[in-house]
Amino acid sequence: MKTSIKKSKKTSEIEKKDFIKFCRICKIIAITMSGGMFICSLTFIYEMLIDIVHGNRWNTFLFSAENAITLIGMCISFTFIAKMFDELKTGSSPFTYSLADKIKSAAKIMLITGIIGYIIKIVSSVLFYSGIYNDVDLLIYEGEIACLIIGFMLISLAYIFRYGCKLQQESDETL
Repeated sequence: MKTSIKKSKKTSEIEKKDFIKFCRICKIIAITMSGGMFICSLTFIYEMLIDIVHGNRWNTFLFSAENAITLIGMCISFTFIAKMFDELKTGSSPFTYSLADKIKSAAKIMLITGIIGYIIKIVSSVLFYSGIYNDVDLLIYEGEIACLIIGFMLISLAYIFRYGCKLQQESDETL
């Protein structure tokens, strides 16, 4: 009996160490992606400045603006996600309200980024291509649709974490 308790305790410690390693790796990936997206957004901002200097290129200016906004929004979201993994590795329970709030903030930024991107695409297509495209190109812009899908998934995850917080609280009160 004592050996099985020792084994389960060792297994629990190993799982916790593995989880902490996993959180560190995910944080590094999120920070790396955030930095890469920030650098990419700088190139689009540079293109926007060139378009302003040369003038008469508003369609490429809007394209660069939309891409810069999308990348900056994703950069900010990944920063929140990195903070989330940082909090996950230090806490005893993953179900905290601050963690749910971080997830929800990242989701809101992703959703706003996707919506702004679609608005810029619609405006540029109406102004420069004499109306909205005839086919479904407007509906399947990769950056915007990715932002919207990730945003909806993150907001769902935030509500799941909030529900987990309530269950954790009820469980703690029961004990």
